[in-house]
Amino acid sequence: MDALEEPSDALREVLQDLEYELEAVTIPGLPGEALKILTIDELPLEALTLLEEANAEISGRRAWPGSVLLASSLCGPEAPPVLEGRTVIELGAGSALTSMAAARLGARTVVATDGDRTSVDLAHQNFEANGFGCPVDEQATPVAAATAPGLSADRLLWGSGPHNQQLRDRFAGGSGFDVVLAGDVLYKQDLPALFFESVKELIAADGIALLCHIPRAGVSQELVVARAEEAGLAVVRLPLEVDFALGLESDQFSRDELLAACLYSIKLPDASSTRGG
Repeated sequence: MDALEEPSDALREVLQDLEYELEAVTIPGLPGEALKILTIDELPLEALTLLEEANAEISGRRAWPGSVLLASSLCGPEAPPVLEGRTVIELGAGSALTSMAAARLGARTVVATDGDRTSVDLAHQNFEANGFGCPVDEQATPVAAATAPGLSADRLLWGSGPHNQQLRDRFAGGSGFDVVLAGDVLYKQDLPALFFESVKELIAADGIALLCHIPRAGVSQELVVARAEEAGLAVVRLPLEVDFALGLESDQFSRDELLAACLYSIKLPDASSTRGG
């Protein structure tokens, strides 16, 4: 199955000239101050035109509601996994909001991944803006561009392949990640199959993946569950409370869409009875 393409050189040049602003995002229950991420309100017409001409994604320049809901679910008293001391990888991290929340909650290793190189660069800047102090490792490989032990931002294109094992070897001792996180990342109908291929190859034998999905662009909850099960994964829907006080409702996401959000626990079949969630 084909992966998404990278932004073209012309599009990257346009994006490099954009002005970003730091936006504070409050996650109830998260220790410390509100997390800050670099955002842009609107893309110029030139960038929108270039996006229409390519199968590229540049969605990591804002806080997506599904990411905020997922981060909030990690902080509640009924949080599905215990993050402290765990190895964590986020797929489609974008701004790395959820990754930074996981790091705040005591995860031993957190890797924020995205297929867009510019989003990975912005994640590095978001780390620094929030006081994580992670200098970029100029010697790192394109697949595993670690910033520092503990919190990293790396490029990952979804789908089955050696890139998944490389991340497992570098950050999870080869045995897979304890926790896989993803919020609001399945917005095209060809993405779920690619996503679950990566989840299956990245997760530890007794690990857990947490996915917060808001249905749009024809990617229904039923489609997500079907693709996960086709990949041989065990799926359980978890309770999810949508807090509209977080300011999630907008012109792009209606109240009805947000109320349709679901949180899933996803595991390898043999792990479904060995770890809670």
